[in-house]
Amino acid sequence: MQVNLRSFKQKVRYHKSAFKRYLGKVEKNPPRNLDKMAEQIDAEVWKEIDCLSCANCCKSMTPTFNKTDVKRISTHLGVTPAAFTEKWLTYDKKRRGLDE
Repeated sequence: MQVNLRSFKQKVRYHKSAFKRYLGKVEKNPPRNLDKMAEQIDAEVWKEIDCLSCANCCKSMTPTFNKTDVKRISTHLGVTPAAFTEKWLTYDKKRRGLDE
């Protein structure tokens, strides 16, 4: 499924405040099994989207890691957080690099 990014961005801008209110409510009172629901929706969405035909995420975003992320990933890889950070991460002053 091809996604019209221009149209999508316009819809996001138009509904931004409503979306923020909704996420605030979900954060205060998350539904039961939220993680499982997110996994299921994620799988359904990726069945419909050809990431390679769009690649917008790779073009417009950069991942941000907090200290918990670094610790979890480095443990999984069997290296220290410092070694993982030194080898794989860079600090971006404009985006403040690693989040606290």
